[in-house]
Amino acid sequence: MDGLSERADRIPAHCWILRDLPVHSTSQRQILALLDIDVWVLRGQSVVESGASSEPTVDQPVSRPTEPAPDAASAASERVSDFSLDLLGLHCAHALVIGELPLPEDRRFARDVLATLSEFSGQESTQTPFQWPQSSRGEQGRDAAGNALEAFLRGQVERAGVRVIVLFGDALRGLLLPDLDAGDQRVAFADAQCVLTGSTEQLRNSAERKRNLWQCILTIPARN
Repeated sequence: MDGLSERADRIPAHCWILRDLPVHSTSQRQILALLDIDVWVLRGQSVVESGASSEPTVDQPVSRPTEPAPDAASAASERVSDFSLDLLGLHCAHALVIGELPLPEDRRFARDVLATLSEFSGQESTQTPFQWPQSSRGEQGRDAAGNALEAFLRGQVERAGVRVIVLFGDALRGLLLPDLDAGDQRVAFADAQCVLTGSTEQLRNSAERKRNLWQCILTIPARN
């Protein structure tokens, strides 16, 4: 076994070796450490300090189906339980993270993710939580909840200029984009990039999902 192989064997299994994807800045590397993602840069590879980005892995526009299939009609009308989504945003980065954040550690994790989008710059903006149901009247099924969530996020993109959305929770993904396959991924949504990932609790307890989330964020294409 040569020296390089011996050194590779000594790298902990939970570490992420960056071969093709650059880390944008020292600030983002610090945030990755807070997220329990150990970054190893191979010798000869430099850390990029500007806004370079790799080609996106997923960048296909997606939309909700206009009409549910007949066998999905009952599921579409099934009442969705009440929920409240917390929003954290940054004016300068035009970024938004959204999800159910019931515990202080959930909010800390969400703020750490938000910081990776801004490289520690900018003031956090005050956001009004999204509440479901939005009223005691009207439909309260899955389609109605999904339509309300979609309209809310489109409003953030069109009126507030949000360019990047990180949506925490597989249940929310099921409401917003029910036909999309499960898994951490990035999709085009309106005029923004939407990163779909697990709940903050799932991410806090899974190094793999945290790595997947970071890869989705890292490959967001730069805007001119």
